[in-house]
Amino acid sequence: DKNLSEEWTIERMSQSAGVGLTRFTHHCKQLTNLTPMRYLTMRRLEMSKRILLENPNYTVGDVAYSCGFTTSQYFSTVFK
Repeated sequence: DKNLSEEWTIERMSQSAGVGLTRFTHHCKQLTNLTPMRYLTMRRLEMSKRILLENPNYTVGDVAYSCGFTTSQYFSTVFK
């Protein structure tokens, strides 16, 4: 949760966990029933909900970028 806004790739996630890409993906799917990137997106969306509730004056773009989404358009599409 501390680093959700960073630019994560599956490779970087597996390196951070200290395991290979295939093993990381396998374990992530076993634990979460989601792919690593889908899990990351879901965590970012949960973070964005908290931010929106706590800061109603933030723009969609502010929330999107602070949660690690690359564009506000993509954030809006995924948030729906």
